[in-house]
Amino acid sequence: MKHIDGTMFVYFSLGGVIGALVASTIVTSIPLELMKIVVAAFVLYLLWGVTPKLRETSKLWRVLAGLWTTFISMFVGASGPLVGSCLYVNNYNKLKFTATFSSCMTVQHTLKAILYGAVGFAFWQWLPLVMLMILSGALGTWLGLKLLHRISSDKFKKIFRLVLTVLSLQLAWQGIMAFSI
Repeated sequence: MKHIDGTMFVYFSLGGVIGALVASTIVTSIPLELMKIVVAAFVLYLLWGVTPKLRETSKLWRVLAGLWTTFISMFVGASGPLVGSCLYVNNYNKLKFTATFSSCMTVQHTLKAILYGAVGFAFWQWLPLVMLMILSGALGTWLGLKLLHRISSDKFKKIFRLVLTVLSLQLAWQGIMAFSI
């Protein structure tokens, strides 16, 4: 708790609720392939392009980050790179980044579960897989924290940027290949 950027969390969550409500009206009508390409382009832009004109610490930026990433996450499963790229521009230290990222992702996944449940997704059929995912997430968090304390902030930022770049390129490739088939 002590490492979370509380202001980012609150405004991101507010934007997330708005994004989920907007997505609920069109969740079944946007082509997934197009969303993958849009998400990949957005992440790559935030990682390598010019930082957005809105100050990354402004309330508006934080609400828009929550709104945009939650809206997109309803269509594309890989919302982690999207949220990570929005937080990356804040230049947090590694512990603040990780804590804020994790809390924002928890809100986003909760909103996604509520929306999917409202449109009729049958979670009970997937309960064993969900439980395994939660268990593997807890194990990954434990191992990740051990590793996080062993690497420098500069190395963390470089590795994070590289991983997000590779994931974004893969997402774009999936979207492009789906259009060519």
